[in-house]
Amino acid sequence: MKKKHVIALVNSPINSQKSMDKIVTKLVKGLKDNLSLLNEDYGSPEDQEKITIVHFVLIKNPTLLVKLLKEMPELLNKKYEIKTSEGTEQCTIVHFLLTKKPAFLIKLLTEKEVDLTKLLAGADAKGRTFLHCLADAPLNKEDISELRIIIKTLLENHAFSINAIANDGDSALHKSVKAKNVLFTELLFDLGRLDINLTNREGLKAIDLSLDNPELYRIFIRYLNKSERDENLTYVKSTPVFQSFDSDYKYPSLLVTPRTNLSSDREQKKLRKHNKQKSTTALPRSQNSSGSKRNRSYSGITSDDTAQTSSTSGSSELSSNSNQFSEEWSERDPKFQPLSAVNFSFKYKEWSEAFKQSTAIITNEILQDFAKLSKEYILPDAIKEIATLNRSTSEHLTYLFITNYLNSVVQGKKADVFRKLDRIPNYFIYATLNQPDDVVLGNSQPITSTPNFEAIDLSYLNLEENERRKKLINYLWVISACQHEENGTIQRRFNKKKIADITLGLLTEFSILEICRATRNIYKQLDNDQKICANLIIMFATIFYYREAGELPADVQIQIDFIISLNNKSDSLDSPRKSTDTISLKYQIKEIMENIVSKCLMIDQEMPTANEVKDNDKKFKRDSLQVDHEIQNFKTISSLYDQLASPETLVDFNQLVTKAIATDDVHAQFELTGLVAREIKKLTITMYQELRFADLTNENSVILMNYTNALEKLRNYFTDKILSDNNPYKALNFLLELSKHILSTDSKEFPDLNFIYEIYAILISPEIYNLPDFEKLDKETINEIQKITCPLKNNANHHEFYKKHSRTLPQISFTKKSIIAAIESNDDKIERYEAMGKSITQFLETKCITLGKFIYQTNIMSLLESYQIVSIEQLQEKMLTHCAPSAIDLNEALQFNELLGLIDKKYLSKEIVPGAIKNFQYISPKKLALKLVEIFSEQVNTFTTEEKDQYYKQLDKMINKIFMNKSIDLTKNEMIEVRNKLKQFKTQIKGSKESNFRREFMHHARHTLATPIISNETKEKNDHLPSMVINLNSYSENIFELLQQINTLCQEKEFNPEFLYNREKLESILQLPSCLIAMMQKNLHQDPLSEENRNIVLRQVEKLQEIVPNILSSCHQKNAPSQEETDQIIKDINHLKDQISNATEPMHSPPQNSGLTIEDARARFFHHHHSYSEPTNIVASNTNQSPSQSND
Repeated sequence: MKKKHVIALVNSPINSQKSMDKIVTKLVKGLKDNLSLLNEDYGSPEDQEKITIVHFVLIKNPTLLVKLLKEMPELLNKKYEIKTSEGTEQCTIVHFLLTKKPAFLIKLLTEKEVDLTKLLAGADAKGRTFLHCLADAPLNKEDISELRIIIKTLLENHAFSINAIANDGDSALHKSVKAKNVLFTELLFDLGRLDINLTNREGLKAIDLSLDNPELYRIFIRYLNKSERDENLTYVKSTPVFQSFDSDYKYPSLLVTPRTNLSSDREQKKLRKHNKQKSTTALPRSQNSSGSKRNRSYSGITSDDTAQTSSTSGSSELSSNSNQFSEEWSERDPKFQPLSAVNFSFKYKEWSEAFKQSTAIITNEILQDFAKLSKEYILPDAIKEIATLNRSTSEHLTYLFITNYLNSVVQGKKADVFRKLDRIPNYFIYATLNQPDDVVLGNSQPITSTPNFEAIDLSYLNLEENERRKKLINYLWVISACQHEENGTIQRRFNKKKIADITLGLLTEFSILEICRATRNIYKQLDNDQKICANLIIMFATIFYYREAGELPADVQIQIDFIISLNNKSDSLDSPRKSTDTISLKYQIKEIMENIVSKCLMIDQEMPTANEVKDNDKKFKRDSLQVDHEIQNFKTISSLYDQLASPETLVDFNQLVTKAIATDDVHAQFELTGLVAREIKKLTITMYQELRFADLTNENSVILMNYTNALEKLRNYFTDKILSDNNPYKALNFLLELSKHILSTDSKEFPDLNFIYEIYAILISPEIYNLPDFEKLDKETINEIQKITCPLKNNANHHEFYKKHSRTLPQISFTKKSIIAAIESNDDKIERYEAMGKSITQFLETKCITLGKFIYQTNIMSLLESYQIVSIEQLQEKMLTHCAPSAIDLNEALQFNELLGLIDKKYLSKEIVPGAIKNFQYISPKKLALKLVEIFSEQVNTFTTEEKDQYYKQLDKMINKIFMNKSIDLTKNEMIEVRNKLKQFKTQIKGSKESNFRREFMHHARHTLATPIISNETKEKNDHLPSMVINLNSYSENIFELLQQINTLCQEKEFNPEFLYNREKLESILQLPSCLIAMMQKNLHQDPLSEENRNIVLRQVEKLQEIVPNILSSCHQKNAPSQEETDQIIKDINHLKDQISNATEPMHSPPQNSGLTIEDARARFFHHHHSYSEPTNIVASNTNQSPSQSND
């Protein structure tokens, strides 16, 4: 049957079932007789894509296709080509129908005659499952009802995962939301077992993608509510989303829209009550006695001040985005209540940008909108993102998430307060207290009574609701009583940071004035232990309020003075000394606030020990008595600012930087750059020695930002100017001197982190891989570390370090080990320098932070961005920015053959081996060959048989071009590793497997030599294949199998083994028979010579006699044996065979005139080949050693 006959059969009219069966029978017979018809193109010339037999039958008569698939099930597994936006790809009939005609596939699935379930349970080359393909298919309600039954069957019978991830990182739910397929999204939720917490490569969940579509978003909200009420729903029960919801909190703050499907009046009443509570809840702000709306913003700016500053670019942009976002959402669905602030909605990178633009003018509206965005179900992700932001933004977000989370906690029942607090992440709890110790409240019995409300005067609160009054008192009573459940019993041992946390939660609902006055009014009902906790409540409330407002109201100041007077009568560890001096009081509160902020931002630091806490207490009390001295220090800082702000200083400084960059004289560059570094060092050291936290918040911070910008110029000078110079080693020498100064422990000067940044930026630059080594810098760095880690306690410079920071010594010692390991065990210079740079940075940061000579936190955003720890993303971006121009991106190549063509055409043809980038990591040229084999292994399953063979040959040729390049110093181990990996794919292509013996000798050969030994003979015979080395002595007990393997290798024309015998390399395969004969002779020297051993050796000789023609024929034509040599080898073998047959006792000496030794074989060989160069001994130390001396 021919193609025209197939077309005629398909186009023929079908009037009955009989005619249908007749056509199917003819069609099946014709296709089976001529299988080439399956690959024919049945389309017209104007068709843009290939039309296969399945396409053609489907278009003409779908019913006929069902019958055809039943008779020829092999068509189901056959792959067909289709065109997509990414090019041509191969897929099975199932994925083809999903792409072209999903409705017909659903019909086909309902047919019992064709079983597609096995195909549906799999995935295609892109990792897409059946569900991924349906996600963007045009489906109607009828299709969905059919699919529900089919997919449920697959889930039950074939372990089909509804949460499978495709190669692009998207789940079926992600795909469905991206395609805005509402019906299919609902179907996925109905099926159950759905994990909505999966994130794609952009870090987004499916619900994040649904925010621009109200209909899809309502689906998520509806099912989230449903799952919270129904514990039998398993698709989200096991995920961490709802583990943070409380059992008694039925309407989580995640919901931004009221539910319309309430089933009873009781639920509606609950919702109204919840919304009412939510409307009265706000972020902690000051509140007047009339309970009016608070008007302070988070940063202490009033609404009037905000109006004045809203003309800035950050505020106007946020405002316009907010209005535009609200209008767009309202147009799509007027009933839906939108988030009114900004349209970045859960995209954390955009959060950072928004805060960078508006840190100084954050308004109450923005904070409230963030309160909607910062709910429990994104809290873990938000925690990770906070750590990557600058310190100022991190401080804002940390405080924000604490307040919002506690806001939901304090709305629960009294008995559940402490249980819920345990869910707060430790990152946030860390911030709330200077001392981590538990408050032990003696052996007092647990309080079982309730506060006497009649004895408490709360009329001043002007509270309209009695419930709100009782709520505040109950909270204060429970906190003061320090009661919590532990192992089923009521305990009165309480952690201070929990007191601080609950106090912070109270500030989200009550003003500081309400808390202070209510605490004072219940004071008379508390015992001594409870009074200590009440003191802490007021102190923490004051600290948190002061932190945002910047000053204390007069009436709150009265409450603080009252508490101080009470503390002087009690024995409280935390009570500050009584003082009527306002400056002293504010100074003490400021110190407490600095400690809290410091703890909050130093997330990675360990909690202090008990001794450190005691030292800090002494230091705190000592400093509180030196207020006058501190005021004098402030005056000194003011004068220093005046010096820094002088026009002459700035002009001189900028001139030095400009001059250093502009000059072409290398020596002048180093000299001027040294002046710049010394000038920066002199100014910054003087300033930071006197600087305090609060001084970074005033207008003088602009001066610091100017110097930071100048340091940026200096960094650019290093990376762009010096590293591109012809003699960059001079630049590294200067860097060494700079590092020595920074690492010095001989003075109390602090190291500026900008210089650490500079060292890091230089050391990670890929340009360094071709520079001289860093041995001198390594030694100096280790020497400096040893100065710190050695116990010189009598030295004044180390005494303070050992006393306060002994717990950091293991970390510094670990840094030292990292540097030594980088020196000794890393052959790759790039990796070596990167490891060195990270170690130096880690060491310097540890020294700066631990010795306390650098103020790590600040409110000035731009300054802080220059001093914060560099992130991994920034390092990768920096590395890619400064990589060599010849570097190529291995991720950009769409086809493997295109990548090979690019490398060969642009680089290898010009005898250049390029550097490369893969997955944001720089690959050195000598690792490029290994990476190409890795890419080939990743894509090999997508190639056809012809393409596999073609690409293998291209890759093989390219790798040998890399090996032959003189600029690449590849070790023997690296070459063998690449070659072996490539050989594995060769055997896969041929469909054969290596024998156990072959793998064994390849293993021996891989570890035999450490230097390349590609001989000239091998290169001349086959330029693109290095030789494999076989040690004959390793097989002295297994000669028979060795002979079989040698015979196989000699028959493979593409493979040229090289042999070692007695640690000496054979210069020609012509010597191999003589060495084999010598090995067999050793077996004849056994005592006694048994009949069995003699028969074994005899069989070995007979095998050798059989394979000798193959060995001799594999010799290169240039070194082909003469007839005389061939006759001599055959004669030697026959002579050995006769000896074995006649031997009755062991032979204690080799037979004379047998010519069986390697020396004689070599002599005969060189006698006939005078032009061949003298062989090179493989052992470097024995180069001039005679062969006889090198024998075992």
